[in-house]
Amino acid sequence: MELLGRKGAQNVTGGFFEWLDSLENRPFFAFLNYYDAHIPYLPQAPFDTVFGPKRARHHAMADLLPEAAETGWLVADAEVERDAYDGTIAELDQELGHLFEELERRGLLKNTVVVLTGDHGEEFLEHGMMRRGQNLYRALVQVPLVVWLPGSPLPGERIAQPVSLRDLPATILDLVGAAPIRLPGRSLVRYWADTLVISAEPLLSSVTHHPGLPTWYPVSQGDLHAMELGRFRYIRRGDGVEELYDLDRDPEEMSNLAADPAFSDWLMELRQSLDSILQRR
Repeated sequence: MELLGRKGAQNVTGGFFEWLDSLENRPFFAFLNYYDAHIPYLPQAPFDTVFGPKRARHHAMADLLPEAAETGWLVADAEVERDAYDGTIAELDQELGHLFEELERRGLLKNTVVVLTGDHGEEFLEHGMMRRGQNLYRALVQVPLVVWLPGSPLPGERIAQPVSLRDLPATILDLVGAAPIRLPGRSLVRYWADTLVISAEPLLSSVTHHPGLPTWYPVSQGDLHAMELGRFRYIRRGDGVEELYDLDRDPEEMSNLAADPAFSDWLMELRQSLDSILQRR
């Protein structure tokens, strides 16, 4: 089942290779936007039953909007939606396998840089909210990032330190040997090319004030900003409410340490770091 106006993963892949055939072996840059893992989560068989029973019905689009929180979501409903979401991810994983197999069959993987990432996560009542855009907890802002670099001196290397997607344009230009230009981010090549240990860098996330939502949604109170540095994440709401989480002990961000005197130094450091970055924007 497909939504009108939305290309399915197979059509995206097929359209890419049709376009690639028209290039006649010229160098190329392509951005493939797979949109299947978005509401209303419609995995095709057999992926519609991989993580749970097939839904009797999918929720209407309006049911998945933030306003629906005013009527209340049941945990069982959220679990059904999460199973369907996971099914779409599994289906996309299979389609990406087809994409890479065809690139390899054409002999292109040996000289093509491939970057795989996402733009956001989804929440399923982890903090009482559904979907995205209402808060800045890690479930929404932490996304996968995989870089395939032919001939990499460190195949399979995993960088544990979180990074920002704002660095991707500079990274891609660096990897393909393009002339450097002024960009907001810096190349991530430094994480595997430099011999020095790179210390943790502050990572900023923001979401714009969204009036008209339930008043208990964080984004309804004004612009939201989050700062991550090392093991700590700091969130500041538009109404001035602050949150601080120790990701080593509390990766799900359930215990707010902002009022705990034992963490006042960290609270101050992240607060000042956020203010400094916002002032330069």
